[in-house]
Amino acid sequence: IPGNWKKPAMKSVSDFALKKEDLVVINPGPGEYVHVMEGQRHGYRNLTIGITYTAPGGAPPMHTHLGEESHVLTKNQKVLYALGDEIFVFQGPYMVNIPPMVPHSFQNLDTEVAELVVIFPTNVWEYDVLDYFPFSTPRAQALVDSVNAAR
Repeated sequence: IPGNWKKPAMKSVSDFALKKEDLVVINPGPGEYVHVMEGQRHGYRNLTIGITYTAPGGAPPMHTHLGEESHVLTKNQKVLYALGDEIFVFQGPYMVNIPPMVPHSFQNLDTEVAELVVIFPTNVWEYDVLDYFPFSTPRAQALVDSVNAAR
């Protein structure tokens, strides 16, 4: 995210309404891009929202955040989650709440791009990458195989 920013005047529609293409894009891992709306740059006191574009099979690295986070998927897609020590498949539409400092990741099991909305109720959203990939385990592979067999 660019370092310098100026607080918006909040006097015109362009200060209140943002288009996705106006947001900064980050690439946290293979097959994933995130449009980030860092609230303090857009007149919010405490809010950060991201719109992920996670390719089939794509996944961010296992990571943590200082603050809590929520994931929202509005389409009927399947996503493999690692949340702490748990690995599970969840099918949208859904919301997943992730407490502060809980290691987590997700992998798109669908054949189309998954668009998750990630919500941070503060301006603190930076993440620390952990040194393991939970989806290479036999348990994770068994879950992926069961989803693929059901297609």
